[in-house]
Amino acid sequence: MITRVNNFGVAHAADFPAAAQVSGGEAARSGTDTKAVAFVWLHDDLMAIHETAATLAQTTPGLDDKFRLPHNLTYGNVLPTARAFAGATDTQSGGKGAKAKGTTGISSNLQTAFQAVQGLDAIVHNKYRSDPVTLAEWATARHVEPTPRHAKPAPAPQTK
Repeated sequence: MITRVNNFGVAHAADFPAAAQVSGGEAARSGTDTKAVAFVWLHDDLMAIHETAATLAQTTPGLDDKFRLPHNLTYGNVLPTARAFAGATDTQSGGKGAKAKGTTGISSNLQTAFQAVQGLDAIVHNKYRSDPVTLAEWATARHVEPTPRHAKPAPAPQTK
């Protein structure tokens, strides 16, 4: 979602001229700035988790394998990596307390990004209130895809 919102901002940057800026920031860069800040936060959190796992792997063999980073951490793979780390944390800890500690930084950073998108939502709706095509594009960009849930296996047929 963050990538799609950023792309929407880049595509429509010219619709928000510098003279109309009230926040003191540059509207054309705000989407990029938000994405960059979220990326840096997630990157730093993932690095810290990875380094901690590498240290703990000295006494818990295999732990570092669960928290490997891609060779090149990019905008496109930082969120899937964070989700994989969160899943590994669930598996490794088996407890809600450890899970909360392992994912607090990631959750906090995602919450900040979602709040920024909510703020942009009002601005975009005001700007494009008479442009249903662009509003539909925005709705697609800001859509948050649900977390995939694994289907429960079908019960085995009972035999008599």
